Amino acid sequence: MEKVSQLGHYRIDSELAHSNICTVYRGFEASLGRPVLIKKLHPQMAREDDIRNRFEREAQACAQVKHENIVDIYGYYAEPDQTMLVLEFVDGPSLAELVAAGEHIPWKPALAILHGVLKGLAYAHSKSVIHRDIKPDNILISKQGKVKISDFGLATLEDAPKLTRQGMVVGTPAYMPPEQITGSTIDQRSDIFSLGATFYELLTGTSPFFADNFSEIMKKVLHANLQKPSAVIPDIPTEFDQIILRMIEKQPTKRYASAEQALLDVRRLAEQYAVPLHTEAVREFLSSTLPADSAWKRKSTTLPIPAPIKRRKSVWRYVAAGAALIAVVLIVYGISSQKRPPEMLPPSVEKVTGNETAAEKVVSQPPESEVRTIAQDRTSENERRANTQTETTEPETQVARIDPRIKTPPVQKPLTDINNIRNTQSPAQQSGNKAIQQQPGWLNISTRPWATVIIDNETIGNTPLTSAVELSPGEHQLVLVNDQFPTPVVESISIEPGSEKKISIDLWSYFAVINIRSVKPWAEIFIDKVLYGETPLAKPIILPPGRHEIELRNPDCQTWRKTVNINRGDPPEEISVVLEPLESIDLNP
Repeated sequence: MEKVSQLGHYRIDSELAHSNICTVYRGFEASLGRPVLIKKLHPQMAREDDIRNRFEREAQACAQVKHENIVDIYGYYAEPDQTMLVLEFVDGPSLAELVAAGEHIPWKPALAILHGVLKGLAYAHSKSVIHRDIKPDNILISKQGKVKISDFGLATLEDAPKLTRQGMVVGTPAYMPPEQITGSTIDQRSDIFSLGATFYELLTGTSPFFADNFSEIMKKVLHANLQKPSAVIPDIPTEFDQIILRMIEKQPTKRYASAEQALLDVRRLAEQYAVPLHTEAVREFLSSTLPADSAWKRKSTTLPIPAPIKRRKSVWRYVAAGAALIAVVLIVYGISSQKRPPEMLPPSVEKVTGNETAAEKVVSQPPESEVRTIAQDRTSENERRANTQTETTEPETQVARIDPRIKTPPVQKPLTDINNIRNTQSPAQQSGNKAIQQQPGWLNISTRPWATVIIDNETIGNTPLTSAVELSPGEHQLVLVNDQFPTPVVESISIEPGSEKKISIDLWSYFAVINIRSVKPWAEIFIDKVLYGETPLAKPIILPPGRHEIELRNPDCQTWRKTVNINRGDPPEEISVVLEPLESIDLNP
């Protein structure tokens, strides 16, 4: 990877994060003598409308919400070969890093931090900006104790009705409000839910809705009944319980109607228990928790910074390893066979002597619980031979295992189940099969259009991926997320050991697509009583499959209505309409 030392007039000090979409740097603006955070979009990604629009939305949102509790924007550059955001650099941890450093945060400093976040959120909401991705990673605390909300890349603005009203599922699943999952209307109460889930985790050390996969997370968000935080951490006041539980009510109407309303309860609680809410109180907590010389690398979560893709490894590496293992075992068997006289018992029933190597012991010595004393099943000659071995204190009622490579075991009285035993696999065969079964497989995935790939709740990256993803054999859950679509696409995939699975998924086929091609003269578009904007509409409307009611309204024309039932895989519903004018009223009948 090419090392970057300068971007425009910004000096690059270090690279903080890298993804398939962008690279995040810590930089320095010499003219103003201040550190900056730079998010640079990769040139090939700048050609993707959705991704470039997300960058622009973050710039617009940050420009509208200048507040002490919100990360500031210094510049936005949209050039063909250099699209980047320049933001305030916050030298301090995120809430996620604070939780990772300890089990939970004491309730008094947590209350002061919540106060700062609510102030920033209230201001953003007053400017009609909804964040839509509030989570511990996106709340930063400077070493001076200033609380900052960051990463407005998923934010919606009031003047963008499609983004505001369509209710698409974006953000981080474990902090996602129910209405985002169900595709309902998103408003400021959605941010309040996410903030409540964040502070539930901060207070208890446990994410309230976390699960092993996306489907289980969604079930928890929609249906789980949570215990109050004080049931986990007893010293949390009941009043704080009530604040958090009201924030994460599943029904939006039962939550705080606004961040200002939640702020009032926070201030009442602080006054009741004499808890300081100012910046100095947060700074003192931070200085007592973190080393004085700690340096925090700030990551960007506006655009997914995925975990490194597990690179494909050659299958021949595993085949060679398995072959080598089999060869070693066979050699050991050969050496063991040469050492014993022909009339001796096969190694699978011999006692281990002190002269055997460690490898021979592993191969030739079965567990004692599976060996029957030779004297019980041998003729007098075999009894004499058994007496030459190491003495046993007591006879054992166990079954002898016969080496399947020997067609006729050198015994006078064969066991009754000898045929079944002959059909069992040798240790060498078992080892070889086990090695094959443990080989990983690979998933090669392509999508139309791009999507963030999440496998077993781990973000892999954004398509197109640069290489196949290495996975263990078995069933895995695949989740594809693109905020252009109302819900994620969730599929189960099966991976075979040592093989590559190639899949190509067209996200459009999972949804109902409505194209409003032409409406004359013009109309407001309502679908299921939700306003999607006015005609002309440049992009299609994407909805969950099923029954939908379309209305086109113009105050000077008759309302046009149509009910459609669009199933998965159906072609888009194309609409071209000429609205009929309202009938004139005859005043002289």
